[in-house]
Amino acid sequence: MPPRPRRPRAPYLLAQEAGRKPLPAELPRVRIEHDMSEAEKVCDCGGPLSPIGEDISEQLEIVPAKIRVRPPRSRTPCSAGTGSVE
Repeated sequence: MPPRPRRPRAPYLLAQEAGRKPLPAELPRVRIEHDMSEAEKVCDCGGPLSPIGEDISEQLEIVPAKIRVRPPRSRTPCSAGTGSVE
């Protein structure tokens, strides 16, 4: 019996090929920072915690259009009778 041919292994993905494509640059970005209280910035051993970096994960947030009723505007004519109505 002849030996079975070996199946080729899948090539490893390069880091730049893995994951999703970046979101379009023209979309507005909103940065929301969540800060800890001063009590939470202290380690259990009593030493201070300090930031070492950040995790960056962009997510799309779809904000639906708002529908609202505009209140009536008041009309204020000139009391002298010579001006225009605004």
